[in-house]
Amino acid sequence: TVNATPATAPTTQTPAQGFVKPPASTTPAMTPSASQGSIPTPNSSPLPRTHAATATTTPHPGQMTSAPETGSPAPATPPAAANAAEIDQAEERLMQTTARANTAKRGVAQIRNQQEASGLGMRGDIESAESRMDGYLNAAHDNLGRGNAAGATRNLDKAEIELSTLEKFLGH
Repeated sequence: TVNATPATAPTTQTPAQGFVKPPASTTPAMTPSASQGSIPTPNSSPLPRTHAATATTTPHPGQMTSAPETGSPAPATPPAAANAAEIDQAEERLMQTTARANTAKRGVAQIRNQQEASGLGMRGDIESAESRMDGYLNAAHDNLGRGNAAGATRNLDKAEIELSTLEKFLGH
């Protein structure tokens, strides 16, 4: 069964909290197409949450449409700005680490070619470190594409450990 908010006493929150009070002439009844696959809560709006706040007010860029659980509106800019700064920092670190990694990979490739010419193979630990480093750098890049600065930072930390193994092998 699907419970909708009664039309006589709708429970709403202020636009800053993410919900908009429907006009008095509008009944917040759920239509079958709107209720497919979702179970509304007593405070649910007939519009999806992201559209409910824009029905009567347009938030400023970067402004959150829902308030913290405490009910007091908090400024949305500091967390967004902090996340943007973290992403910028992780992107810069990824660029620098990738440049170092490419240099190390060229050095390892040179030694690999020399050893193969002599009938020898590359050490397994070096091959593994290079492979793991590439995987961590790719994962960091993917994390940044999703806006996950913390995940990118963790993967960059791991990539740099593998990179330092390669640089030590190369004598850098």
